[in-house]
Amino acid sequence: MSEPPGREVVAFDEVAADADLAEQFKVAEGDPVIATPREAELLKATQSLPMLLLRRNSRDTAGEPIEVVRSLYRGDRVGFRATLRP
Repeated sequence: MSEPPGREVVAFDEVAADADLAEQFKVAEGDPVIATPREAELLKATQSLPMLLLRRNSRDTAGEPIEVVRSLYRGDRVGFRATLRP
């Protein structure tokens, strides 16, 4: 898949392998949302522009949380691809 100029795709599995985190349990969720006034300002968007909110929680093999991520993306500048594995 060709990426638009300025967009870099990094697979979490590649990063995890480099950091020796490949055996961790990861849960990611995404929802369409409307930005708060501050978020819209930071993203240089209008508050009515739909956004994609992604949340990810990673745990080590013992179940201890090691990462909590909340990412907000402008709806007019985001693409989404998921790789599903058994």
